[in-house]
Amino acid sequence: MRVSILSAFLFFALAGAAAAGTKRPDWVKLYTFDCGRVTVADKDIYSDGGEYEGQSVDLIAPCFLVRHPRGDLMWDTGVSDTLAGRADGFTSGIFTFHVEQTVESQLAQIGVTPDEIEYLALSHWHSDHSGNANLFAGSTWIVNPNERAHMFRDEAREGRGFQYYKELESARTMRITGNLDLFRDGTVVVMQTPGHTPGHLSLRLILPKAGTIYLSGDLYHVEENRTHRRVPRFNHDRAATLSSMDAIESNLAIRKGRLIIQHDARSSGTLPRAPEYLE
Repeated sequence: MRVSILSAFLFFALAGAAAAGTKRPDWVKLYTFDCGRVTVADKDIYSDGGEYEGQSVDLIAPCFLVRHPRGDLMWDTGVSDTLAGRADGFTSGIFTFHVEQTVESQLAQIGVTPDEIEYLALSHWHSDHSGNANLFAGSTWIVNPNERAHMFRDEAREGRGFQYYKELESARTMRITGNLDLFRDGTVVVMQTPGHTPGHLSLRLILPKAGTIYLSGDLYHVEENRTHRRVPRFNHDRAATLSSMDAIESNLAIRKGRLIIQHDARSSGTLPRAPEYLE
């Protein structure tokens, strides 16, 4: 396996952050919510090598709440709650979106409201990850500056998905260009993994019982893309995608972590669903 310069940077940045941080807390909890599903009529878009030609695929779109003694982090917000209750879902091009439960109702099951959540981070701006971002406009939004600029460019403002995150433009914002050890104890680290989009992020957690968990965002969409290093046709930067894959795989090997591919039910579908949690 190739280990890129970015891989080394990520490793030493994470190690340094952990060394400089404070004592890890006794508990950190990961809640997983059902935030929609997506039927993709043409799976071919998920590899520029043509391996999926003529295939379709069903993906899930979970979102996550990380609870820490010093604050809560919402990671991704799923497909828009405005589609909840629509039996036929919503079709746009090759994508059909379905929502069965709203994010707000699932948060309510664990006694949390969106305005109580201190931090929001989106792996990236696509609407199956930012569909309910406006609910968390009162949180501190953690974002790569390149991603933010891409989200608010003129072309994006004209797209249908802009309505789902537009209120973040005036939100309290934490712009990050390197990895962020959010609570300075190594347990919640927002990682730079560009390529799918200009400022794509992934998340690394250290849970007291479950150990090290990585949430992939859309670094990978399905298990086969990880196994064979396949790059979607619509990714922003192919070379950056492969470099980010190298970085994550290097960190996984060093830390003996578990990677959760968010869209693949064979991976994220194994996590306990709220109100249960992983700890």
